[in-house]
Amino acid sequence: METSIDMEIYKINILDKSEVLAVSLCQKDEYRELDVERILSAKELTTYKGYQHRKKKVDFLLGRSMAKCAIDKLSACENFAEIEITNSVFGAPIVIGDNMANLGVSISHSNEYATAVSYHRNFPCAIDTEVIRPKCEKAMRSLLECNEASIIKGYNELNILTVMWTAKEAASKVLNIGFTVDTKIFEVDKIQKSSDCLIGSYRYLKGFQFVSQKIGNSILTVASPIVNNKHMFVEQFKLMSIK
Repeated sequence: METSIDMEIYKINILDKSEVLAVSLCQKDEYRELDVERILSAKELTTYKGYQHRKKKVDFLLGRSMAKCAIDKLSACENFAEIEITNSVFGAPIVIGDNMANLGVSISHSNEYATAVSYHRNFPCAIDTEVIRPKCEKAMRSLLECNEASIIKGYNELNILTVMWTAKEAASKVLNIGFTVDTKIFEVDKIQKSSDCLIGSYRYLKGFQFVSQKIGNSILTVASPIVNNKHMFVEQFKLMSIK
């Protein structure tokens, strides 16, 4: 299904050359009144119309749009309105629709972008996008573990702090628990530069990696499983370099 919004889609092949991951993103300043009835399910439309503030409407509509665009790349759905995205008790998005049982989705917003990643459930992923903001530096530093404080050396500190923050947010989404537990379990172990992105690992979540990109003035991070001890989709992420 085509939408009338400018976006970027990354369809990524990982396991045995099968498509298991798709990332979609769009700039919020390109928002326009989409045909909401073609994009949203009946329940989603009721929720959308119930929001009083424009920002809530924009976030909801663009988030659902990006999620369904990503889902479309893995399922070739013909009618976005037949896909419904509801939420778990912890707020994680859940995909409901015909032939959608094996698909999952993660949605994130920054002030600049709406982003989503769709994946097959045997390859759980999550996305987080945050604006790089000096006023958030103190809060991000407050979550640093001793090992992480040494990692930031050699990078632009505000950029790398935002990378770590998004990596932890993405990891909490992969586990479907959010920040309801001690954030130490999301501690970043290593970060290294690869091509035009950063790849990293977690100290305690040994089976997961994260890949981070700078887009505009935001950091986009995707957390995903490590396959055969390799970071399989790094080469697919080439937007802007993080310094």
